[in-house]
Amino acid sequence: MIHKKIEQFSIKAHDPYTPLLGNSMETGEELLGVTDWIPAKVPESVYKTLLREGYIEDPFVDRNSLKCEWVPNRWWEYRAHFPLQKNSSRHYRLRIDHLDYTAHLWLNHQPLGDSANLFVPFCKDITPYMQENNELSVLIEHAPVEHGQIGYTSRTHTQKPRFNYKWDWCMRLVSIGIDSPVYIEEFGDASIESLRVEQDFADDGSCTLSGQVNLYGFEDSKQQLLLELSLHGDTIAEQKLPAAVSRDCRHAISFSMNVPCVRLWWPNGHGDQPLYRLRVITCNSNGEYSDEKSFSVGFRSIRHLPCTGGSGDAFPYRMQINGKDIYLKGVNYLPPEMQQADITRDRLRKLIQNIADANCNLIRVWGGAYIGSEDLYDICDELGILIWQEFTQSSSGIDNVPSKDPYFMSQIADTARAAIQRIRTHPSLALYSGGNELTDYDGVPATFTDENVGMLQQIVSENDSRYMLPTSASGPNEFLNIDTPGKNHDVHGPWKYEGSTRHYTIYNQSDSLLHSEFGVDGMTNYDTMKRFLSPGNLVVTNMRDNLVWRHRGELWDTYDRTCRIFGSFSRDALREFIMCSQYIQAEGLRYALEANRRRAFENCGSIIWQYNEPCPHVSGTNLEDYYGEKKLAYYFVRDAFRPLTASLRYDKLLFTPGERLPLQVTVLNDSGAYHGELTVTVKTSEGQLLHRQDIPVSVPENRNLPLEPFTVTVPKTHALSVTLSLNGTGAAVVSKYILFVTGADQIADRSVAVGEYLDYMENV
Repeated sequence: MIHKKIEQFSIKAHDPYTPLLGNSMETGEELLGVTDWIPAKVPESVYKTLLREGYIEDPFVDRNSLKCEWVPNRWWEYRAHFPLQKNSSRHYRLRIDHLDYTAHLWLNHQPLGDSANLFVPFCKDITPYMQENNELSVLIEHAPVEHGQIGYTSRTHTQKPRFNYKWDWCMRLVSIGIDSPVYIEEFGDASIESLRVEQDFADDGSCTLSGQVNLYGFEDSKQQLLLELSLHGDTIAEQKLPAAVSRDCRHAISFSMNVPCVRLWWPNGHGDQPLYRLRVITCNSNGEYSDEKSFSVGFRSIRHLPCTGGSGDAFPYRMQINGKDIYLKGVNYLPPEMQQADITRDRLRKLIQNIADANCNLIRVWGGAYIGSEDLYDICDELGILIWQEFTQSSSGIDNVPSKDPYFMSQIADTARAAIQRIRTHPSLALYSGGNELTDYDGVPATFTDENVGMLQQIVSENDSRYMLPTSASGPNEFLNIDTPGKNHDVHGPWKYEGSTRHYTIYNQSDSLLHSEFGVDGMTNYDTMKRFLSPGNLVVTNMRDNLVWRHRGELWDTYDRTCRIFGSFSRDALREFIMCSQYIQAEGLRYALEANRRRAFENCGSIIWQYNEPCPHVSGTNLEDYYGEKKLAYYFVRDAFRPLTASLRYDKLLFTPGERLPLQVTVLNDSGAYHGELTVTVKTSEGQLLHRQDIPVSVPENRNLPLEPFTVTVPKTHALSVTLSLNGTGAAVVSKYILFVTGADQIADRSVAVGEYLDYMENV
């Protein structure tokens, strides 16, 4: 068998429709195109090709992306030549998983068909068209008009990723082109199209692995199916089955095998991730291979249960895996590149490893971008990162109502079927949802009574046994509102530091069952800014006064909204401003996470908006920047998500001398039982000791332990530091908090924040 990848192409830009005409009506001469033929790789974005060949300036520098907006408004022609030795007894298929967007294809000048859905692979039997030397042509029309972040969800009509039409965390750089490898595949009389597996665990530690292998018949034939399950190269179980296939038909072949003494797959932080391999082979009656595929299998049970004390009408947000309640410590994942074609496996591996190192166990694949790739799912399988997969629709601001356009409905249905059949074998896949922030016309989160979302639920139930939520947030409040207790089931927001008192009030009083999106913004690192801003923009400014800053993060103006507690900054104090901004982002996020964790499992999970960004920004809610550099908030989140840590509850960030300061410590634990000692110290910024306690603690497995509150009187100083140190059999687990002491002007001492930033970054 062969699996030939075609990588070397040439591309040319045309004005719309001109390639269909070919020659001028007036002169009869060839219409030459907007560009000459340009050498290109596939996969690689058109933008990256044009930048390398000198046709555009770097779109990530200053406002250069505005100069690139002609690119998706042209038609792009791809052409490749390749030889192939044809075997008359075999069948050949062209496969391209992602064509962006409307495409027309020819092989050796013979039309193969069209594609108009980015998420449904183009697969075509090309056996009749094959020659010894071949020419493949792909013509991609200009990108369709679609709604970016601001628009009407009800009027969306394509399965085009909406984020790169412009979102608050990315510029407008609309994708176009071939986003995935181009393969010529060879088969015998049948191909293996997909696999569905189910797991039924027995009390003796064994598991019955059952399901269906889905075959496609190129010819009428009798096949023999071999399934072989192995772990680390050792065969654990196998089964042989007869399978009769018919020409141009699909067949589901059922199987069932017993697997003794399975090793369980666990989320990150709760155990190992052993991955079995299920090798599936189909042969004809002469023993000749028709096809072979291999799938990862992770043995784990998953249940979705009500949160502790949650109302009866709430969805079951508590996730129980292998019989253990798992607190969801998650981040919202975005494409690490503006163009899907530029996302590499190495890039994904580093990104997901950083997420795992931050003690996270879940990513939410947000609905305004791409369905998670095989590389993403493979890496999450290996690292124990659960995936919440949204289908491809999102809010738009003006209305957030799922589209009922008949063509759109058929398109998203095709997307859902193709996606589910591809990803359902992965142990990392935990649940689905219909999309991001979908509502009715009154702003109430969508339910399964919505025609669009209900259709997706039916498709999930037909193709997988996993759980599905209608949308995120799933309501009844869409946004966290502490003034309406009992309605904050699964909520979004806020996304800013809400002030030195209000921020703490919100999270101390929150009764959310699941907090699936919220964040705090902060400036990016200074060295990162130097990579994409010209020198004249490396000053303290804001989005109103500086067009470049506005272009690179309009909604995330930390100068006016967040850093005012430190007073004003001179234009040349950019480094100091960045440090203060990042400190407040880190402080605000840590407090939110720990406040939610203190309520486990009344609150069953915290999912930060957002982990990464697809292009560089001056500021945003991300923890890691486009270039892979971490902000201070990354390390605060890592500590807040530690399996065992001590957490401090307080009511505000700014205090005045003479105030009585109430404090309470809770030991947070989602690991094994812990027995040790907690040391609590409170000091002034000058080092004066105000309070010390050494407290024996014994914390049950997977439970929290709140301790008795205490108070201190605030002296005249710049700040108080509160240090919590858990001392057991291993290394001490230390948490440190800074509470600012101010005068009547309520201005915090920025030197303390900068000093803490520098100390923390030096230690990590």
